Amino acid sequence: MASLVNMNDTKFLAGDNKAKDAQDNLWLKVDVLDDKNRKRSGWVLVNGEGAKRVCCWDWFDFTQIKETGTLKDIYLDADKSLKRNKDNHSLSGYKPTIKETLSILDKQYLVEEHKYTSIKEASFQGIVNKPILYLALSRLLINYKSEWYSNVDAEGKLPEWEELNSEMTEDAKNLLGYLQTGDEAKF
Repeated sequence: MASLVNMNDTKFLAGDNKAKDAQDNLWLKVDVLDDKNRKRSGWVLVNGEGAKRVCCWDWFDFTQIKETGTLKDIYLDADKSLKRNKDNHSLSGYKPTIKETLSILDKQYLVEEHKYTSIKEASFQGIVNKPILYLALSRLLINYKSEWYSNVDAEGKLPEWEELNSEMTEDAKNLLGYLQTGDEAKF
């Protein structure tokens, strides 16, 4: 998995993780994930094969996704992800945004562990200390037609948001009601 490192990071300013050879080539000691999601450390030649120097203005390694699902489809996929396990872990039935997000989140576990993530807060907390995964997730670009700019129907409602009403639980309806009629100072 491609990764960006900050050359000015204090980790590289120390002599242990940065070196120059006899030809004045710069080498950095980096951590990467192998094909089984195990952390590996090694030395990489900057501007050598497999590594290149880029500035902060370069758009390097962004993943662009064309989302085809509706707001309801994405919500249902996120809900479906909560039931993933070793017997039901395939990503083939998910819409592009959820599929790509889950594939990144799954990499926080070793392949042999047969653990699979879902779209919930704990799954995202698991990558906080894994900069490679955190960076990959932060570099997702989603092309999606915003539901906020859809045409208003004859009743003056936004159809894509109305589709979600059937999925709302009683707790969500109570919260929505409070937000619409509650004490102004509290919201």
